[in-house]
Order: sequence, then C-alpha cells, then structure tokens
Amino acid sequence: MFLFAVTFAHAGLRADLDREARDAPEIAIACTSAKETLARVRDGAALVRDDDVPDATPVPPELAGFLDGLGGVLADDARVSVGWWESPSVMRIGFDTSLDAGALATALAAIDAGAPATAVQGPEGWRLRDPDGSEMSVTVTAGWAQIARGAPPSAPPRILPAPLLAALPEEPGCAVAAHVTDKEMGEVDMVFHLPFTAGRPGSFAFALPQLADSSAVLLSGAVPPEVRTPAAPVALVALGIGLDSIDFSAFLKGKELAEARRLQGFFPITGGTVVAVLQGNGGAPGGPPPVAAVIPFAGKVPARVLTRRLLKISKELELSATKVDATHVSMRVQDVDILFAAAQSRLYVASDAGVLAALEGGVGTPWINPKLAAVTSEWPLVVTTNEFPAALGGPEDGVLPRPFLLTLDVEGGVIKGLVDVPLTLPQLAKIGETFQAARAARKMRDARNAASAPGTEL
Repeated sequence: MFLFAVTFAHAGLRADLDREARDAPEIAIACTSAKETLARVRDGAALVRDDDVPDATPVPPELAGFLDGLGGVLADDARVSVGWWESPSVMRIGFDTSLDAGALATALAAIDAGAPATAVQGPEGWRLRDPDGSEMSVTVTAGWAQIARGAPPSAPPRILPAPLLAALPEEPGCAVAAHVTDKEMGEVDMVFHLPFTAGRPGSFAFALPQLADSSAVLLSGAVPPEVRTPAAPVALVALGIGLDSIDFSAFLKGKELAEARRLQGFFPITGGTVVAVLQGNGGAPGGPPPVAAVIPFAGKVPARVLTRRLLKISKELELSATKVDATHVSMRVQDVDILFAAAQSRLYVASDAGVLAALEGGVGTPWINPKLAAVTSEWPLVVTTNEFPAALGGPEDGVLPRPFLLTLDVEGGVIKGLVDVPLTLPQLAKIGETFQAARAARKMRDARNAASAPGTEL
C-alpha cells in the first residue's frame, strides 16, 4: 500500500490532475514542481514564465512570508495540487513532504503569516487553529500531505475522459481542470496546461460528448504551398482541411451526395489553404489592409483549366465574375472586387492588384517559416498574428514581442489545441474589461431598442 501511494503521487502530471479531479472540485490544479510554483506566485509573476513579456507584481509581505515558510516543509522533488469547491467553499492543497502530520502542523503553525495559528491534535487528527477559531485539517499519508479548510462535499467521483487527459503534455508546468454546467452544452470538462518553459505555448482541451463525430472530416495538418510577398503577413489562418478530406456520405444522400462528390472532383481543394492580412491599406488612405490567400488543389490541375472551372462555379453560384485573361478572374462580392490568379494546382486570391502580382512573382518574405510549417503540418486550424491593438489591451505600438498562436483540432468529442498569448497580466485584464464593456453596451442598446419598438409601453 505504501509503495502504491508513493508511485501514484509521482505517476505524472496527468495522473496527479486526474487524482485531484476525482473528488469533483470545480477547479483542480496539479503542478510538476511545488517549489517552482511557489516561487512564481511569490514573485507575482504568471505561472508561465515569459522572458519576452516581463510582468511582476510582488505579493503582500505576509503572504510572501507564508509562501517562504511553506517552501520549507516540501520534499526536494515535491509536486503540488490544489482543489477548490464553490459550495460549500473549500480549498485543499496537497504536496510531497518528508514530515509526519504532527511535525508538519507544528512547522506550519510556526510560520509568521500575520495571524499566528496553533497546532492541535484531536480525535480527527492534527489541525491548525487560527485565533478566530477557524481550523484547517493537516494529514500526511505515505509522504503526501494535504491541508484543507473545510471538507469537500460528498459527490460521485468525477472521471476525466481519457482523450481529455491525453491532450495534456507530460512536461514541466501546471495542469488545470475545470467543470462547468452550461444551459446549451450541458456538463463540460476542460483542461489547460501552463508550461514552465519560457516561450512554450499552453495546451487546452474541452470534452463535448454531444459534439458530432469528426470522422466525416479527415482532420489533419498540412504544409501550405510556399508563398512570398515583399512584406510578411500581419496575421494569417492556415487550414489543413480541404474538400478532398470530407466524407459527404456521412451526412448527405441521393442527389445532394452526388452533387457534393461532383464538386470534390471538379474543384479538388486540398489541405494547406492560407488566408493572410498584409501591411498597408491597399493604396486607399484610411482603407482596410489587403487580404490575400493561396488555395492548393489535389493532383495536377493546369492553370487554364482551373480558371475555367472557377468561372463555371461562380456562374452556378450566381456570382458576378469577369474573365480578365486565360489565368485571371475578377469577381464582385458585396461591392468588393476580389482578384484571382490561377497557377498549376494553385489559386491566388487578393483584394489588391499589387498584392496579387506579388503573390504570382513569388519574391520576398515567405508567409510560412519552418517553425510555423511544423505547426501547420500537425494542426487542422492555425491562427497567428504579430499585432494586437493597444486599444484592446495590446502593447502601445500594437506589435507583440512574438506572434500570438492558436491551433485547433477535434477528435473523439474533444476540442483541443495550443495557445500562446504573449501579453502581460494587466494587458490580459484590459482585454477582459474591454469585452465586458462591449457586452454591457450591447445589452443597453438592445434594451433601448426593445423599449422604443412600436407597441412597447414605457
């Protein structure tokens, strides 16, 4: 039993998180290093160290003293876990220690945290008693300590789905599991991984059992075609999904299935499409930045054939398209001119003639560097940008210290991905405040519109 308990405590980050989540807290946290976690909290930094984004707000002295004292009772290789229950309000902290319950309670009581506690032993074991009479339980089982204020409510064990845990990397950092009940989605479990390694993206996953099975779409990454423009994109979206990766028979039948399969063969878009936002304003003062894209096709489709097929599809869709020459098409969509240039098994798209010419010329900075290509080859959806507006909480010049990154995949009812947000905690807080203000303004506007609607009595 002793060997099993020790092995379980050090089985890995996923196992630690799974163990903490089984008591059904609203939030469960497990970290690979207790000392690393305490040091980050003490310094007021985020759990994710980010050398590019300095951000530190020292904690109050009394809390710093408590954290220092807590570090003195940890085992050398201690992990740490935290469970939080909303109702009743319960907080539990677990960690590896070489002390027994009595020695641990005595050591914790000796920590000067502004309100000295007393270690007491009673019928229910060791406890820490604060001057106001409140108590925390202190237990140690096979080297695993737990300090809890209050008792977790009795509830059936919560088993995190295996695909959800598998989405967490077994690398240094903290893993978080949360459970929410949503009116539309029902019971939702989610996990996050916050790496200790600087510059590493975090991981996340959401278990949505009601999510339609993704087997109808062969989700995979793809290396996009090489594209160059004089200036690198400000932001881009890469898709590993194409028409050729969809099994339409999973949700279409009869004539609709035949038509979808005809489109697959006629216009075989494959994985690797990239849509980018470029610098500038397209030559129009105050205008929007140019948008461009490259769309790859499976097999060998000559440029002239691709042009004819594009014109035919636009006619079937009743779009206003004009053939400029054998490989160029101009299309009018909602008062916007979109320009197309066909190459073998590739279609260039742009909102600006100069950008389209640059795409065809293939001279300048590659859109996809080797590091990003490794990401797009693995993930079906990749979103990245080098800029974030200061008005929404970004840096003053709007330029990020390194690119924002978001990836997504769906497998077995689990949405999973990576995220790297190189912003400070105050900047992230400002983003939240901005969205809250926008939502409040929208609610107020909707209320005014409802009040002013015909027939409404004030």
